[in-house]
Amino acid sequence: MGKKSNCIFSETDMDWTRLQSFGISRQQLEDSGNLDPLLSGEETAVLSVHLRTALIDLTMDATIRLVRSTDGNALMEINGVSPDNGSFEE
Repeated sequence: MGKKSNCIFSETDMDWTRLQSFGISRQQLEDSGNLDPLLSGEETAVLSVHLRTALIDLTMDATIRLVRSTDGNALMEINGVSPDNGSFEE
């Protein structure tokens, strides 16, 4: 059982359809132990993310994290991970 008391986001804050379009399902997050950290505003472990738009088709390893936007909605941050050093961030 997860640590629901530490959650600052609710499962209803998530756009599960959009997340699924990135190749990440609710079940996958639960099975990997990443759902509770995500809902707590923490970064997930590295996940494979697939982003497809009319102009780009990108598959990459990334971590995701939920933050509050200025209007109070849940906003997903996607942080790409470099195979060399574990992160694209300097």
